[in-house]
Amino acid sequence: MTDKQKQDLNPLVIKIMSAKCLPDTPVSIEELQRWCDPVYCKYAFHNLPPHQTRGCSHGTNVFFMDIYVILAGTMETQELREYLRGPPLEIEVHDRDKKIETITKKPSLFGDELGDSRLAHLHSPTMVQNSVTGKEKIWHPYGVAKISLTELLLGEKHLNICVPIHCCSVQDTSICPTENANAKSRATGGSWPAQLPMGHYLDTEAHLKVRVDISIPLDSEDEIVDTGYCPYGIIIYIFDYKNKSLLNYLLQEITEINAKALQLDSYPLHIIQKSLNTLKLAGKFSPEEILQMDIITGFHMMDESIHLLVVEGLKDKALEKMWNKRIDR
Repeated sequence: MTDKQKQDLNPLVIKIMSAKCLPDTPVSIEELQRWCDPVYCKYAFHNLPPHQTRGCSHGTNVFFMDIYVILAGTMETQELREYLRGPPLEIEVHDRDKKIETITKKPSLFGDELGDSRLAHLHSPTMVQNSVTGKEKIWHPYGVAKISLTELLLGEKHLNICVPIHCCSVQDTSICPTENANAKSRATGGSWPAQLPMGHYLDTEAHLKVRVDISIPLDSEDEIVDTGYCPYGIIIYIFDYKNKSLLNYLLQEITEINAKALQLDSYPLHIIQKSLNTLKLAGKFSPEEILQMDIITGFHMMDESIHLLVVEGLKDKALEKMWNKRIDR
């Protein structure tokens, strides 16, 4: 690309380098090579179509060297920034998708199959009526690596990332074949079922290496965009775990503010607390009404060292009241 094209299109390159220490348990590499499709990665950046790497031979270390180019300059700037600030990019590592020819269903009597007791769940990933037309409906376990791209918003042009590979969420564990059942099937001369067991990614410390490059950094100068007035603010309280009096004071102030905003301040304190704990704004008020409510929301976390209390609200109203409380900062 010319400098002008790089300035206008600002290519963002995601290069999946390799997957290291892939598990060989509970299914060995040899069996994966025999029963499964080649290893590949799959992910979707923002609202673009999913991208899939080429398939590679099975092994504990797999080298993809896959390059995917995204023209970040053609995207709406604020929308792209919002996406980069959001949840990490999830890259699926598929190392146990069964080959279509190995997925077979032998005739059986009712009661012999794992899913017979759950006939209402006909969408089960282990139930395949036709091994050809049903292939896309079969769910295969895979690993997931989560890549954070937020450093691109700090002006970084090159990111070398190494993240662990975790197990994906299992769709229906109540009818998935167990490892013991799989082992018994093979011991008696049978074949693997349509769905293989999940790999032991954490036990082998499996990890994915990724490199991200962008031509024009998304530095602070690009951040100067008129986004309009935001009426909300946030306060973060961090204080000693033993300081329970401060915690009780802050929670009491939040309760009083919310009770007044929701017209509950005329009731006794215990009724107010029960009402706030069970109140669901989305079902009782419209979105427009919720946006105008002068209430405090947030969350509280603690360990054996500190309390962390995060509160949000209208910065010129309820949040300003919290800020002006006489607290030793």
